[in-house]
Amino acid sequence: MTIPERRPDDVPTGEARVDEALRLLSGVPLELDVAVKRLSRGSGLYAWWAAPSVFPDLPGPPNENVPSLRLLYLGRATSLRGRILRNHLRLSAPPEN
Repeated sequence: MTIPERRPDDVPTGEARVDEALRLLSGVPLELDVAVKRLSRGSGLYAWWAAPSVFPDLPGPPNENVPSLRLLYLGRATSLRGRILRNHLRLSAPPEN
């Protein structure tokens, strides 16, 4: 017989973490200049949203808070700051302090 692993009540479950990530990813999108200033050097998820006219054939789901926007891209990175600055914006990441 196996005993299920017990978790403290304050540690979010996998499902709770997924729900929180989805809530944050489908929140009101930030302007690019604001988002870049908030980028974490840690890992995480990110989403790119745009008007359906940008890619009319892309059937991405609408943003819950701004239904006029559709999901273009959902990404995962071990370094959000590095991935977005280098791969998506083609900028060098500033040196870490």
